[in-house]
Amino acid sequence: MSYDLNFRKYIIVFTFFISSFSKAQIEEKTLEILTPNDQTSEILKLAEKEAAYQLISDMLGKDQFEKIKSSIDKKVLPQSKNFILLTKIIETEPTEDKQFLNKVLIRFSKKTLKNILISSHLFYLDYSADRILTLIEFKDEKNRKVYRWWNENVETPNPIQNLYSNLQSLFLKYGFYAVHPTFSQYHFMIPKKLKFNKLNAKTAQKLAEFFQSGLIILGSITLEPLSDSMSQAIWDLTLYNSIYLRELSTYKSRTKVPEHSWDFLKTHHWAENFAMEMKSIYEKGVLSSQLFTITLEGSLNHLERETLKKSLEKTPNINNLTINVISAKQIVYNADVNAQGTQILQQVKKLKVLDFKLSPYLQRENHLVIKVDK
Repeated sequence: MSYDLNFRKYIIVFTFFISSFSKAQIEEKTLEILTPNDQTSEILKLAEKEAAYQLISDMLGKDQFEKIKSSIDKKVLPQSKNFILLTKIIETEPTEDKQFLNKVLIRFSKKTLKNILISSHLFYLDYSADRILTLIEFKDEKNRKVYRWWNENVETPNPIQNLYSNLQSLFLKYGFYAVHPTFSQYHFMIPKKLKFNKLNAKTAQKLAEFFQSGLIILGSITLEPLSDSMSQAIWDLTLYNSIYLRELSTYKSRTKVPEHSWDFLKTHHWAENFAMEMKSIYEKGVLSSQLFTITLEGSLNHLERETLKKSLEKTPNINNLTINVISAKQIVYNADVNAQGTQILQQVKKLKVLDFKLSPYLQRENHLVIKVDK
């Protein structure tokens, strides 16, 4: 193994027997550890440390693990008992070379480990498709104030700060991580050129690139007075995929609220809607995809059309191919595509379908045209 455990006399061999307990999200792993003695405390200590390394490496990738190993030693290993719930020696046997082969059962929680890595700022070090950047303007019409965390160092009302904390907890339940802007004082990190006074999808995309976030919640929540004792809360929010600026979901609503206070933010059903929508899209495998158009031009019978369609469906990065328009000499498909148009073009150029001559070209970045000659 590549990990420097400072136990030169120890040889570690892994055997995995994984069982899941879906409700508790607990898993088990059996390790085989070869040691020069049979001291229980040393065996369990080594097993716990090595299991933690292996779990983190699997979760982050080996290269990322090696980059931040010193931080893991300082920030995560001291908390290992929170995610490694059980270490138990199952069997110890002497070997011919006067060592001991120990089978150790490890019971652990990946979810808890992930939360520890997140809270230690070690999980999202590179671009992440499931990281959410919340870019919401809070507009107080009565007092003529606007709260934008990304370009102002102003005292934000407590209900707004609490909302960010609640969003982080809510989205985490669904497997997504929301950047907490006020807690981390991120506005100090943002370059001046990115401190936009007015945001649209394009400028929000630049901020998402800076924060390496795959998802954006963009829009406004407005508090508008109706009378001395009544106000109106107006939501106008859109969830985007940040790479292609694909609109994934929207939420628009108007609700009367008592007094002129941000306390209504304690209820955030709109966020629950977004979370469920994101989870559904993620399970379909198209969270980071763009909506793509593929047009076939040529006179094809039904069998030929179906043969071509099946070839396209087998092409990497093309998902959910559905007919949009069909005519005698043209078929237009919609698809979810997890790649740039130029990459799709190169993949389609390599297709061999029956005796067809395929001549593909990009009409636009998200529209591929394929001329088919028989």
